[in-house]
Amino acid sequence: MLKRIMLFLLAACLPLAAPALAEGGERPQIILMACYQQVGWGVYADAAFLDEEGGIWHYENEMGLPREDAERLELLGKTEDVEHVGELDKRRVEEIRSLIAAIQPEEVKRGPGHILDYGLDTYSAIRYGDGGEAEIICLAKWGDWTYENTDINARAVYLALFTEVLGNDLDSDEYEFLYQPTPFERMSLTDFCGVEKNIFEDATVAVRENGTERTLEGTEAEEKLAWLQSLAVTGKRSALKPEGGETTYLLVTPEGAEAEFVFSDSLLARPDGMYTVEALSTEELEKLEDLKNAQDAIDRTREGIKKRTE
Repeated sequence: MLKRIMLFLLAACLPLAAPALAEGGERPQIILMACYQQVGWGVYADAAFLDEEGGIWHYENEMGLPREDAERLELLGKTEDVEHVGELDKRRVEEIRSLIAAIQPEEVKRGPGHILDYGLDTYSAIRYGDGGEAEIICLAKWGDWTYENTDINARAVYLALFTEVLGNDLDSDEYEFLYQPTPFERMSLTDFCGVEKNIFEDATVAVRENGTERTLEGTEAEEKLAWLQSLAVTGKRSALKPEGGETTYLLVTPEGAEAEFVFSDSLLARPDGMYTVEALSTEELEKLEDLKNAQDAIDRTREGIKKRTE
């Protein structure tokens, strides 16, 4: 795992230190944990974890790790033999914790098998009860068999662990393995919000923020409309609720059609949570539309077959 954790290249410049004590004399709780164990070719293990204060830590030894997740969690929560290798900001940690809290019991899907004698990677989230008891949630495993939790929030947490905590780059050829997080399906902003695509044609756009509203004009209006039209929603990524400071874009066409898009901290705010968005090129948006049309055709065909066989 160490080779894959690019973030840990910075660790050599940082002093060896255990997680700082939180209030009450206890260490911050671990909320994300990735462990690697090799026993086929000698004994080697390393691990990385994120604590509730945003600290990212690395552990490594040649004595191995306990086999049970609960024992691994206990070991990592107590050992002094860890390196501080990074930090996430508190807002992002709150988002991750809210996602962990909302993970639903879902099937942990098994993928293809391998005979690689690679060892075993385990990726876990930890949810704590009111009494402090720890529930360890499997996000994914990779070894002789691959597994991934199919819950949408579990997938989002796995992606955060894989990229933000471990520092892996999904676009790198080095990570073309099956344990990569399954990509989120993407949907255009208009499809996701149930808005007609022609809402952007000749529409006026107003911005509401900090209790004031103003209508955009000229180049500013054109750029904002082009940006909104380019957006795709990439999956549920945050169970947080907006906390004020939202920016709302109000669109009105000459025919009277209206649309409203609300953003909070760059996330699309919806009644059921907040979603990440990304700007796509025209070609990428066209591919999304082609995929949607193909899926719609498949759904119509299945529905027709079902009606004929009833």
